[in-house]
Amino acid sequence: MIATLLLFGPGMEQRPLVIALAWGALIGGALQLGIQVPFVLRAERRLRLGAGLRDPHVRTVLKNAGPAILGRGVVQVSSWVDMFLASYLFVGAVATLTYAQTLYILPVSLFGMSVAAAELPEMSREGGVRPDALRARLEAGLRQIAILVVPSVVGYLVLGDVVVAALYETGEFGPSDTIFVALVLGGYTIGLFASTATRLYASALYALQDTRTPARIAATRVVVSAALGIGLMLLLENQSVRAAPFGFGPAPDLPRTAPLDAYGPWRPLGAMGLSLAAGAAAWLEWRLMRRAVSRRVGGAGAGRAFLLRLGLAALVAAAAGRVLDGVLPTMHPIVTAVVVLGAFGALYFGTAHLLGVKEALRPVRRIVRRFSR
Repeated sequence: MIATLLLFGPGMEQRPLVIALAWGALIGGALQLGIQVPFVLRAERRLRLGAGLRDPHVRTVLKNAGPAILGRGVVQVSSWVDMFLASYLFVGAVATLTYAQTLYILPVSLFGMSVAAAELPEMSREGGVRPDALRARLEAGLRQIAILVVPSVVGYLVLGDVVVAALYETGEFGPSDTIFVALVLGGYTIGLFASTATRLYASALYALQDTRTPARIAATRVVVSAALGIGLMLLLENQSVRAAPFGFGPAPDLPRTAPLDAYGPWRPLGAMGLSLAAGAAAWLEWRLMRRAVSRRVGGAGAGRAFLLRLGLAALVAAAAGRVLDGVLPTMHPIVTAVVVLGAFGALYFGTAHLLGVKEALRPVRRIVRRFSR
């Protein structure tokens, strides 16, 4: 995809460039699969492709595929619904949601889905045989997720503008856009921990051969998010925000199709209503999923005291980062982010370790070992 943009970007209009990028994504995906095939065949020379419909295990997979895809893909499905609803808002709403969702989904994929996928085989071995062992693995996985997601939540809420500015603030993307995207990201971030933890609860239910319960709960989340989002987006679309000087006020009285330039420094907040609804619905999904798991293996969580220590460490680090951002001289947004977010991360892990979170330095040690080889 990068090669496609470098090759065709300089001399191609935006619309055909998007089509070229789509083909680049398709070819890149095929190459990603193809490059692995020789290594797989080297490890298993007798491997053969086939439908295998007579195999009972294949039939089980096909039976569970639909509910599992819905349960696993609820974040993406909810995002698509948000995009559809945002198309009825002002002309920049869809792009704003895209920017915010990219950052929101990153911790879900990196920390939630990765841990859930890694734990699923081990929990499957324990499922139905040793519920206590399954619960222990579930709790350990939730603590592993929390160590990385709690600072992501606090960082996005307190330093979201620093992150957004570093990634997007260039060209026509100005300070007002940065503040607006950061606010929309904050709405999604409210449900970030719930979304990541729920992925692990879903794996626990999969380990118990139950794929339908996560699918039903996921569908409930999507419906609630859409219904609540419609109300909040209509309510907040009448309000707007600006960056300099920072403030809130009534949205400019303009037609929905008015160009973004017509709004000046103001940005209507309807998209923030959608993100707030998504964040609230994520907690509903978490509640329902945790209750379903508790009925099967008993109550399982990361522990309140553990989460409080992580939250305190993240708040201390984020407050220091906010102060540091205020005293730094004006620099390129990327340089500012490196300094501020670097200090935030170091202070978070150090403070969490001092507060007795023994696992806090494990991610740091892994990074150090990897780069010291």
